[in-house]
Amino acid sequence: IVRNISLMEAGIVLIFSITINIIAHKTLGDGFNSILIATIVLSAAAMLIELFCAIYLSKRLEDPITAFVDRLTKLAKGDVKSPMPHIFIGTAEFEMFHDSLKMAIENTSTVITDTDFILGKMAAGDFTVSSRAEDKYLGDYQSILEANKSIKENLSDTLSNIINAAEQIAASSSQVSY
Repeated sequence: IVRNISLMEAGIVLIFSITINIIAHKTLGDGFNSILIATIVLSAAAMLIELFCAIYLSKRLEDPITAFVDRLTKLAKGDVKSPMPHIFIGTAEFEMFHDSLKMAIENTSTVITDTDFILGKMAAGDFTVSSRAEDKYLGDYQSILEANKSIKENLSDTLSNIINAAEQIAASSSQVSY
């Protein structure tokens, strides 16, 4: 039913168009043919200009989007050290996106590097270590900083308890030997 209505509507438009053409041709004569040709040429030129503009704009958007996708893919695979490539972008929105992504990657890299530093120092027995970048632990990263502090305090307390117990055992054993 929908197909028949569409064909019927197309037929009505075609009949209406032919009627207008016949009336315009009888009224304007040869001038109508010139107007028709000019209209067709201008329409074709406008379509070509629109096509070239669309191709230009899509190419201009494609390169930055591809660079963003490539960098986000690296980030998803754990690469937080590679810098955000500088991308020439002509719009404020892309510049804001670029700057936000760059800041996110830099903050993530700093948090990971700092956590690695803290855990490395504690693994070497230095429990006086503290973060070198507390200001970068923003939002959900704050819990990582708190966990690092908690691990440091708990391990320090545990080692102190072990040392105290060892000293008490040593003192007790020296009293028993007398």
